[in-house]
Amino acid sequence: MHGTTSFYHAIFKRLQTVYHWESSVSFDGHLSKDDNAPGLYGGFSLKYPSDKYGMFGSLSAAAGAPVSAGLKPLVLGNNVPAQNPLYVMLAAAAGPNGSIPDTVTVGTQKWPVMPPPDQGTLYNTAWLNFTAGTPPPLVDAFGAWITAGKLNDEPQGPLLYPARTASPLPAFPGATGPILFVASFAGDDGRRPGDMAMPAVPVGHVPGNYWDTSQIFLTDAGGAIVTPLHLAAGAEYYVQAVIGQCGPGIAGGLFNAAMPLDVQCDAQCFNTGFSPGVQLPSLGNLDPTDPNPLYEQFYMDPLTTEVAGFRFNVDAVFAGLVAALTASNMNLGGLTPTDWLKDGHPCVKVRLMSGEYPNGFTPQGPVPGLGSNPQLDRHIAQHNLVPFDTAVMARTPIHWTNFIVPQVGDGANALTLQHGQAPADVRFYVAMPSAVYKRYAAGDGGGSARGFDLVTEGIAKPFPDAVMLRQTSPEARLVLAPHRDERYLGLGLGIETQPGRGAALPWGDIRMVHVAHDGHVVGGFTLRPLRR
Repeated sequence: MHGTTSFYHAIFKRLQTVYHWESSVSFDGHLSKDDNAPGLYGGFSLKYPSDKYGMFGSLSAAAGAPVSAGLKPLVLGNNVPAQNPLYVMLAAAAGPNGSIPDTVTVGTQKWPVMPPPDQGTLYNTAWLNFTAGTPPPLVDAFGAWITAGKLNDEPQGPLLYPARTASPLPAFPGATGPILFVASFAGDDGRRPGDMAMPAVPVGHVPGNYWDTSQIFLTDAGGAIVTPLHLAAGAEYYVQAVIGQCGPGIAGGLFNAAMPLDVQCDAQCFNTGFSPGVQLPSLGNLDPTDPNPLYEQFYMDPLTTEVAGFRFNVDAVFAGLVAALTASNMNLGGLTPTDWLKDGHPCVKVRLMSGEYPNGFTPQGPVPGLGSNPQLDRHIAQHNLVPFDTAVMARTPIHWTNFIVPQVGDGANALTLQHGQAPADVRFYVAMPSAVYKRYAAGDGGGSARGFDLVTEGIAKPFPDAVMLRQTSPEARLVLAPHRDERYLGLGLGIETQPGRGAALPWGDIRMVHVAHDGHVVGGFTLRPLRR
């Protein structure tokens, strides 16, 4: 079952775009950078939905005739479109040119038509595009949203407009046009080692655990960030990611249709780098059943951030991953793809697909591949973080998480575990199908398992055909010989505690780090213990 049209991404951002176009030829009053009342044309703000003078608030003292301060564009508790002033104003503006009035009346109160008929409805390219058709798509979606109860799904927490704009982005050195990035950490400035801008930034500019510092979040349908332990069948979430523009000039297709700013999100099987996956639909689609995966940010000012959003329907994602895993023909140790993915959290990757003019600041190219390294490529970020319930450790002898390891580069790849747990409290295991172990991890194949012991006693396996290794040293390192003819290997990470001790331990993050032959970190994932 598909969710409803996103108010923030599909409706509100289009209305913002209409007034970005309007401000380019006349004024920017609805997008004023000032918070004081005189800085707002008509007393109405389109900076962000929950602005006190925005859609869910009331007009400021800057409101002029026929409206006045205190009037509300949307009527609280009233879900009839024709009785909500903002809908009536927009619906009138979408009428045939030449018959659009200057004002409309809702109840006994007159309101100005938006956009104004003198220019907006005749020449505003964005408005004409968004309302082309019968019924006008944008206005029709707005009316349906009101009828459905006017849910404000504005992104919250660090994604909320005031939080994102508290510290302006620094300008990218030497840039002459838009410089775009997906944020891999809080305060990301778009710089990457080797990007040719001066002064250069160090190798550690992007955190080594970028998969859990990225500004990519799972939210509920109301925009609040959530960390569900289980992605229940039938549930639907949003994936929301911070994107930035740290160069001069305006980005986006509003004023240059040939250069749209498009963003894409891929959900993948839980992995240490990349794996089979499926594209998520854009939350910018006016039709919630539209599978279009490209999220278009129509307009982006210099030195600003925005939020791109995608629809994460659990059933659809699970079905897509099962199909992708089946097509990969990967050795899953005797499990079916459905069983391998059961109760798993996918990883997500967010990529900028277009919107940047050719420049000398793209060390890995302007359009990243799914295997691009976010430490070097600002156009991609990923989120590989899964919560697990520490209380479960008190009830089960061992907790397994299945994951996929891709071949990165031409040589051997290595996996290391990072955690602060004492061996007396927690034991860690790595499992893999026996054929994978013999060919890639045992010494004869060029791999090695230093700091691990082969497990011979009977413990619960993550899959029927499994060779299991127990970590015996904090410096344990699993080296996997090159597996170019098997692009992906299926492994399992096991965590075992003493009976009844799991919930009481001083847990911290548990990281699996994937290193290429040249020693560079190329991926990984984090398990984050949560207490309930």
